Amino acid sequence: TLRAFLESRPQPAAQEWINGWMEDLHGEMTQADVVKLSGDLVSPNQVSVLWRRLERPWIPEDVPVDVVDWRPAPDGTGPLTFRDFLNTRGDLPAGFTLKSKGRTGSRTSAVARGWINAWAAKLRDKMSQSAVNKLSGDLINRNQVTVLWAGLARESDTGVLEGDVPGGGGSSDSGVLTRPEVVGWRPAEDGTGLRTLRAFLESRPHPAGFALKSRNRKHSSQKAQDWINAWAEDLHGEMTQAEVVELSDGLVSRTHIGELWRRLEGSWVSEDVPVDVVDWRPAPDGTGPLTFRDFLNTRDQCLGGKALREDAAGGRRGTVRWLDQY
Repeated sequence: TLRAFLESRPQPAAQEWINGWMEDLHGEMTQADVVKLSGDLVSPNQVSVLWRRLERPWIPEDVPVDVVDWRPAPDGTGPLTFRDFLNTRGDLPAGFTLKSKGRTGSRTSAVARGWINAWAAKLRDKMSQSAVNKLSGDLINRNQVTVLWAGLARESDTGVLEGDVPGGGGSSDSGVLTRPEVVGWRPAEDGTGLRTLRAFLESRPHPAGFALKSRNRKHSSQKAQDWINAWAEDLHGEMTQAEVVELSDGLVSRTHIGELWRRLEGSWVSEDVPVDVVDWRPAPDGTGPLTFRDFLNTRDQCLGGKALREDAAGGRRGTVRWLDQY
């Protein structure tokens, strides 16, 4: 069968390549431009889902202080870039890898990206995006710094930065519920306190436009649902769908959680996507491939020798049928 033939050949996960390319364009062009440039390999919704994840700055709470506070020595001794500092520091966590300078090697791993974000976040309002890019040794580009700082600014506007209190959130001075609090809420491990998300949400004053579904209200308001969705997404990999439904006390259904988590899984970007794939752009002089689809179809060893094509309905999925297994 065709499936047996395709599965017998070494093939990269094409969607991972496409996601890696889309991620790199974040902040460089609009979603519509990315869809067009892809040759309809992706839909506006796919780009939107992936970019929304990038716009939530992930900053781990356990980044060592010497990493977050690193600056070059005034006398010029020691490491001159954050890259040099990390490469000489030692005692790095498992899975910590940095992309090679000039983007000619492997991609930065997720754990390393968290450390870089924490360091760059501390430089907000202290230097320009270009200066942070240069000081990082090209570990974070200007567009990425812009996105990171914009995310931090949005959190600041709510009166709290994510991570200010245990559980990934904090409360505003007025006691009004904030998004970081909702996303980071978990029941106390010792069994004390509120035991469901609904109980937690109902115990606090709500911001304008926030309302929960109830016996007299069929659906939660858009703001409330967005915050609940973010909470459910944050539990991905932490517990089962059934456990999230139970913990929400009816605020989300198992079907809805399944859809949210499938989107997250579909937006995963592999760390070993080839650099030429991530960095592809059409040549300024108009030579060579004009869309990402054309580039992939002509690239050596692309997809085990199998070209991408539109589905039978001519839709925008734009991947060969065997991609379903990924």
